[in-house]
Amino acid sequence: MTAPTFSPAARGAPLFRRRAAVIDIAFSRLEMAGKPGLRVSGLVDAIADGSVLVSGVRRPNREAWAMALGEILATGRPPMPDAAGRAPALVLAHPASWEAHVPMLTEALADAAARFGVHDISLAPRAALLAESHMESSAQICAIVECHPTQFECHRVTRGAQGWQIESSQYLAYTDGAAVERFISDDIEAVIVDAEERDRASAAIHLFEDHTPTGRVLAAERVLLHRFGGRVLEPPVTEVAPYPGRRAPEASRRTAVVGGVVAAALVVALVIAVVVAAPWRGEQTPSRAGGPTSAPAAYTSVALGRATLEVPATWTVTKDAADAKGAIPFATVAARGDDRRLIVRQFAVRLDSTLASVATSISNRIAQSASTAATEFSPSTTFAGRTVISYRETPGSGAPIRWYVVVGAALQVSVGCQPGSGGQQIDAECEKAVATVQIAPLN
Repeated sequence: MTAPTFSPAARGAPLFRRRAAVIDIAFSRLEMAGKPGLRVSGLVDAIADGSVLVSGVRRPNREAWAMALGEILATGRPPMPDAAGRAPALVLAHPASWEAHVPMLTEALADAAARFGVHDISLAPRAALLAESHMESSAQICAIVECHPTQFECHRVTRGAQGWQIESSQYLAYTDGAAVERFISDDIEAVIVDAEERDRASAAIHLFEDHTPTGRVLAAERVLLHRFGGRVLEPPVTEVAPYPGRRAPEASRRTAVVGGVVAAALVVALVIAVVVAAPWRGEQTPSRAGGPTSAPAAYTSVALGRATLEVPATWTVTKDAADAKGAIPFATVAARGDDRRLIVRQFAVRLDSTLASVATSISNRIAQSASTAATEFSPSTTFAGRTVISYRETPGSGAPIRWYVVVGAALQVSVGCQPGSGGQQIDAECEKAVATVQIAPLN
């Protein structure tokens, strides 16, 4: 998220993680946050050539790209040091298929950035940055789909020790639903679709929804890419200076440091309590209710569209925007100290749907799937004091997930409970969430 500017003397240490600013080669445009985009279709088309015609003059590719990058940097507010005097950094998001051109683009970016005193530069495939900026911290595998005029460019992206990286890529025809099904395996947690035209993105989303088991297919939001895609920059070492002309007593210096840390922690708590992320990323807030003087409650009620349930008060809630029928397709409630999480998925169903009819539908989907990820299916079981559908999912990464399904008022609410990979239990939190699911009637 974009951090407000504070006086360094007032805060003693940075409260937010600084990130490199992103310049995105988004299909035929160069885009940077807070600046109008720059059309570079000629440069994109000639990327494999040694030169390109620019305003009637043929120029080497490096020179042409340096001119374009310099132009977008010069538009609006140029990159500047922050309030603490720390130099800015830039990352250029490039198409994944351009690896052979990274050396040339690196030189071009260095040429352009040096004009503004920026020397900390890097390049990264935009598919990896889309995953970094759109996926929650507990996610491990996703698919990035870039829509070109005649085909999809699909990337399987996984999170590792070095962050998100492209594991494999494949071009697929728009009409080849079978190929889509083969590429999007059951362990993919989300499909993120990016396109130049909104209609093309919408058509792609519908195709992937129809032909994949992944329950979460969403459009990429460039705002998220620019806000959260850049690599995290290391904060500077901050010291508490003694009074001018004399050395502060050791005890006083310790008190000053402790006081500064406590003050910073309080400011962070206040900021976190009111932050709402951009709509493309979904809403991401701590679930705690009440002001800074409120005693922390063990659980708090959260509203997810027409459904409400109770979750741990200190866990972080991330949710997609509601769809046209008021359902929120995907939400997570994640523990802060480990990788335990509650997953909530919602699907609009027929008004006359019952637990039995939804159980039949789920059973049929499991039977038709070639994957063995879903096991121990029960169409009717008692859990947390209510009758639910249940089954066990073994994802491609992370601990197994226990799913419990509630149906009512034309809405299916599936609550997934995933313990920590280090053996941390989630039984109590799971039971509380399932027991308290309530679905509001349709208006």
